[in-house]
Amino acid sequence: MIKKLAAIGLFLTIGTTLSIHLLFDVPDSFDERLLLYKDSWYIFSKWVTVIHCLLVFMGMVVICSELKKHHEASYTLGIIGYAGFSFFEIYRQLSVLFYLNPLREHYIYAETLEEKFFLERQIDLFPQASSGVFATFILFFALGNVFTGLLFLKEKAKLDTIIGIGLLIWAFTGILVLLNQHLNIEIINSCLHVFNYTFQPAARLLLGIWLWERVTKNESFSTQVYSFK
Repeated sequence: MIKKLAAIGLFLTIGTTLSIHLLFDVPDSFDERLLLYKDSWYIFSKWVTVIHCLLVFMGMVVICSELKKHHEASYTLGIIGYAGFSFFEIYRQLSVLFYLNPLREHYIYAETLEEKFFLERQIDLFPQASSGVFATFILFFALGNVFTGLLFLKEKAKLDTIIGIGLLIWAFTGILVLLNQHLNIEIINSCLHVFNYTFQPAARLLLGIWLWERVTKNESFSTQVYSFK
């Protein structure tokens, strides 16, 4: 039952991935961003990301457990990668909800220039701290994809090979994201943006299909064995 729920969760991440990358935008101006603390759509977007991380973690842990027989170390490192990804991205989103948003609200109602100046500095510095957390979760996710991709490549079916190669490509783009934080090459940013709402949902669909087929096949085999007994 848990494995089927994990597969369904992976299918749901197709929708959360598309919504995160296509539906949720943040205003450019400081004054507009200040009002986000009471923007229901913005707050909802943060919780969608939290749920997305939990669904991804649950699904990938189950997938790694299904592939565990091939290599214990890769299985363990894969799970560590996805655990780190989930923890740091959830922490980043909750920091916005429970640290940055209250700062914005306090700034709106601050009565003195000194208080506004102090709060403005805290708000302006938050993206820098958040960037460090962002880089950490990207690195962990890339590591998770590398080790899980290698596990898939040890399987013999064509779909396993496709998913394995796809995860390694995904890991490479994660490293590219980190590099482009410094290079800031616009064409790379544009390509990564397209990658986010095309390749990622497709990969999550294949992962969901793979896990669902694996679980139902195992259940069918178990039923046949039980009937034989």
